[in-house]
Amino acid sequence: MNYKVTYASFPLDEKPVIKTFEQEYEALEWLENEVQERMDYMIQHSPYTISEEEYQEIEENEYSLIRIEEVESNKVELINDDLFGETITGYSIY
Repeated sequence: MNYKVTYASFPLDEKPVIKTFEQEYEALEWLENEVQERMDYMIQHSPYTISEEEYQEIEENEYSLIRIEEVESNKVELINDDLFGETITGYSIY
């Protein structure tokens, strides 16, 4: 079984980050690191001091933007994505 992780930047994000992982622990590890990086960025760039309560609200908000799905591993789809004018080709496992 594979795991598809969708992590949006905001609630109505039309182009969220989508990654697939072979193991659940890999998906959870990536998510933990990604959430921590986003939170660190927000806190470091905030002009105000962040209270513990605000920190927890930020963390809750970040986790609300995540969706994890179990997907079957027998389908493979070719993906071509244009990122900053460069075509990136890869495979997505469903």
